[in-house]
Amino acid sequence: MDIYIDEPNLESFLNQKNNSLYEDALKLLKRQLDLRFNFSKDRLKENTKLTPLIPILTSGLGNTQITFNNDFPSRPLKSNSANDFDSNQLSAVYWISDDDCNKLMDSGSVILGELGQELNIINQLFFLQEDYLFEKKWRINGAGFNQWTDIQDYSLPLTDIIIVDNYILSSKEIFATNLLSYLAVLMTKSQSKANVVVYAHPDRIDGDETEILKEIKKCIKEATGKKGTATLIKTRKEHDRTILTNYNRVYSGDTFNFWDSAGRKITKGKEITYSSNARSDNHKLFKDLLIDLQDIIDKSPDNISGDKVSGYLNF
Repeated sequence: MDIYIDEPNLESFLNQKNNSLYEDALKLLKRQLDLRFNFSKDRLKENTKLTPLIPILTSGLGNTQITFNNDFPSRPLKSNSANDFDSNQLSAVYWISDDDCNKLMDSGSVILGELGQELNIINQLFFLQEDYLFEKKWRINGAGFNQWTDIQDYSLPLTDIIIVDNYILSSKEIFATNLLSYLAVLMTKSQSKANVVVYAHPDRIDGDETEILKEIKKCIKEATGKKGTATLIKTRKEHDRTILTNYNRVYSGDTFNFWDSAGRKITKGKEITYSSNARSDNHKLFKDLLIDLQDIIDKSPDNISGDKVSGYLNF
């Protein structure tokens, strides 16, 4: 996963050495993220405030790549700047110093922090755990998780939601309680156009497909204030129950249909897990799954209905 960094933000980060999260953030930069500096390599050497970082970033690196002179995202920033981002840029993190930061940050499309917010941004990738942790788990109907809104604080900015679950559309009676309610929670921090793609088993869809897609789009509009897109892909080839968003992956045991319309637990699964793409091997699994999902689209175009729009999949 990439992180784009402006020069003033890197200075700001180095000035926060006394923060308890500083060492974990530095380890993340060295071991997990690809560093895309929006300034030259010469500036790294010339700026005396940054020179202490040179030996740190050039020794003991994991698979981290470092590039300079990226000049991204394009300025001035706009609330809809992410509309022109490719899939890698939609999953990137941004330490940006710009007068128009709030325009893109407030859209909730990508994780972006202005000057001084660098460690707050990193903590989002750790699911607010103030530690070098890339997973967060809850027991279904356990302490603190009895309804979808209980975990809304852990939602991240996004433009896309891809749901893979054979059973997610199997009962229209619990459609609103589970899929629609969880979609709204996932979009808690987004005020931008969102694309929802659902992979479901063709023999386990209860209800009219057109109405299902209509309800999903209504949910997007209510949650974000923007008109979104909805796509349904019918397939028998996927058996995992998982959800992909720009920055994380969600895992469930048997289905994301956790509760009935009265709020009673109906799933046989015990836990739900959030997995951060900030860890490089998690991000690789994320991208590998996207390849598998793309292959289903390419081989079965007649099994697709709806808007056919995604920032991560091609139709």
